Amino acid sequence: MEKPKVTALLADFACRVHFSELPAQVISKTKQLLLDCLGNQVGAYGEVAADMLYNALGVSEVRGESTVVGFGNRTTPLLAGCMNGMLAHLLDMDDAHRDSLTKTGSAITPAVLAVAESRLCNGRQVIEAAVAGYEVMIRLGLAVNPAHRTRGFHSTATLGAFGAAVAAGRLLDLAPERVVDALGIAGTQSAGLAAFINNASMTKPFNVAKGVHSGVLAA
Repeated sequence: MEKPKVTALLADFACRVHFSELPAQVISKTKQLLLDCLGNQVGAYGEVAADMLYNALGVSEVRGESTVVGFGNRTTPLLAGCMNGMLAHLLDMDDAHRDSLTKTGSAITPAVLAVAESRLCNGRQVIEAAVAGYEVMIRLGLAVNPAHRTRGFHSTATLGAFGAAVAAGRLLDLAPERVVDALGIAGTQSAGLAAFINNASMTKPFNVAKGVHSGVLAA
């Protein structure tokens, strides 16, 4: 079966992002956004919702190479990405892209750092993956919003699965055709409702946590 053209174009783009071709302004901004997300994660450590998810997932019992921010232990990239996604979005101070209606960093950075740490990737690889993930997630948001949001979906979560898949796929050295597959697998998991807007709950950061988990799992 022929691959969808748009998905193939996104995958090809993601695999062609190279540090040497990135403008200095993009590199500097990416570093700033990575640090901003880490700051949000550190600030959210100790929040009840994060503790609940940590215990429910049994994170302390699963050993791996990726650090859970604040908690300090290392677990699998899947669990670390999920936990750090929860922490990144919990304070609701994470970076936002207005027109795409996404808080992009809380989906991309946890996926990037969890996979990069497990793969012993260098700083240039981290920046390449983050840029690819940001670009794809934002472009998807520009394509589907505001209609996607007004239908009741939480864009940072639903689209975050795709961005995280691209970023993780880049760090896993997936070929473009495998990134296409990862995007499809992310799509079948994509979820997150914006019902928290009118009915306060802890599902808002949980949605993003699951988006990161889905993207990393897809890759």
